[in-house]
Amino acid sequence: MSGRVGTPVDVLAFGAHPDDLEFGMGGTLVRMVREGLAVTEVVLTRGEAGTYGDPDIRVREQTRAAEIIGCGLRFMDFRDGEVEATREGVVKIVEVIRELRPRICFAPVERSPYTHRDRAAHPDHLATGKLVKRACRLAKFRKFITRDAEPHLVGSMFFYMVPKGVLPTFVVDFSDYYDDWIRAISAHESQITNLRGGDLRSYLEAYKILYGSFIDRKYADGFYSPEPLEIAPSALFGGSR
Repeated sequence: MSGRVGTPVDVLAFGAHPDDLEFGMGGTLVRMVREGLAVTEVVLTRGEAGTYGDPDIRVREQTRAAEIIGCGLRFMDFRDGEVEATREGVVKIVEVIRELRPRICFAPVERSPYTHRDRAAHPDHLATGKLVKRACRLAKFRKFITRDAEPHLVGSMFFYMVPKGVLPTFVVDFSDYYDDWIRAISAHESQITNLRGGDLRSYLEAYKILYGSFIDRKYADGFYSPEPLEIAPSALFGGSR
């Protein structure tokens, strides 16, 4: 990248594989874009090791999903099934952060109490969370050299794919954008029609309904914040309906 600075974005959302972002927080991404925020998805792999589809199919599906959401999209050169929180990987993420200079970053949760049977606990997901967390910290240090890119301080970082049985720190209502979310996840046809016996949409909806129920709304995405959130006093009355 040689210090290249692109058009700054409000939000950088990182996913390990094509579909992670739409399945994990797609409704929130739709809402952000519809409300005027500049959002770019960063997908580390092309799903090379996935059971269904192939890299070309997965890239086409992810590209279509991003078009539906209305966000930017960038693929990186990590290998599916081999994402690790190495220094080399951190440098790659730092370079993206310094180029696009986001206010907020999102990534899959970095740890889970569950085993290989939990799809959300995929090692690539956890490693992506670790990579982005480390990169957000190091991107601000001038002496952490990634070519000649200017340092950048990310304002906040949040995790999606909150483990089962763990209450999210906060939820984002996307009930008004449900149809667009369905279109975005449906773009990943190779996964929707095969994973969980073709009932993946119902599985994902169940989580969104659960998170929505926490705030008396139909659908919401759940997130985990590793740090306390500053809340304006007026926001404390947001749940009064």
